[in-house]
Amino acid sequence: MLTSPPPFTVEQTTDDATSLSQDAGFDLAQEILLLLAQSWPGGRSLDPDGLHLPSGDAADRLFLVTIQTLSDHGLLMIDALLLGVHQRPFVLEASITPRGRDLLALLGANG
Repeated sequence: MLTSPPPFTVEQTTDDATSLSQDAGFDLAQEILLLLAQSWPGGRSLDPDGLHLPSGDAADRLFLVTIQTLSDHGLLMIDALLLGVHQRPFVLEASITPRGRDLLALLGANG
């Protein structure tokens, strides 16, 4: 019987003297949606390095939680999430959904 994996959790940790807060998660989510809006109607691959996140487990967890949350809320679609293939998590061909574009419009952000 298949079971779903446990949910990701974000812990308040300090990694390489960089504290990643919930505000960082919101900022990252908005940055991801803006990048995808610029690529719309196509998609693009995403990784923590391309988003200029610091190296380390805390930043990688923030990236994963943000991708999962955006996907769970129907704001983006991804073809694949690759873990263990590259040094850091890698999202293959993410694209913003109409719901994600609507959210950006409500926030006053332009893609």
